[in-house]
Amino acid sequence: MRSTKPPAEGDLTTRARIRDAAITRFAKDGFGASIRTIADDAHVSPGLVIHHFGSKDQLREECDHHILGEALNIKISAMQGGSASVGHDDGPGPAETIGSAGTVGPETKNGSGAKGDTRSESLKDPPANNGVGIGALLSGLEPLDESVAYLIQALLAGGEVAKSVIQATVEASQEALSDPASAQIFRPTSDPEARARYLAYLALGVMVMARLANPDAPPSANLLADLTEQHLEILTHGALANDALLKSYQSQQEKDSSK
Repeated sequence: MRSTKPPAEGDLTTRARIRDAAITRFAKDGFGASIRTIADDAHVSPGLVIHHFGSKDQLREECDHHILGEALNIKISAMQGGSASVGHDDGPGPAETIGSAGTVGPETKNGSGAKGDTRSESLKDPPANNGVGIGALLSGLEPLDESVAYLIQALLAGGEVAKSVIQATVEASQEALSDPASAQIFRPTSDPEARARYLAYLALGVMVMARLANPDAPPSANLLADLTEQHLEILTHGALANDALLKSYQSQQEKDSSK
């Protein structure tokens, strides 16, 4: 029988427990997961889920807002040399913890998690300090945590959330490459903006492909362990034996631009 007892003192609020159960389930199974399954995971009734969120779409919006406004900031902290961990709690959000300009979560924004989250605002203007790009590229392809697994599901689903994840990751890559310290890591390039986009797309693409190739693996599984050495080898030494292809492309581009 499903337990509907209130959480013990110190536990998450019921609304937060439902949200976190939904994040975990969406990260694992995608956004087709049912309200009943999420309710079972949160040990509440389906009716209580609807009472708190109104609909599955609104529940997903709050999950999106929580991940975009908090978890993405944790990813950028690794790129900036900091460290933090994503936790499903009602304390200060990681955005505040690492001192970035990230958006606040629904509970902080609206007080007690009232309905009517501000997801649309965060999607229109994603924080500049969000992203999963360079950190993922240079960290040896670490295991995908639940927040990244959720973002991957969002990328696969498409839509505004996916666009926000991509935009935030590109901006994070641009910020990292503009740091003077990046000169000690990256070779010079004639087009820094294009390099930032490429590295961001590469980081996201590798993670999405790993998830597609292993759809039944748990969100925490390290799907990229056997690729880490090859990944770093290509980034460090390159994959081509010479620059013939590059020169051929550049020569063609010059011819086309002179027409």
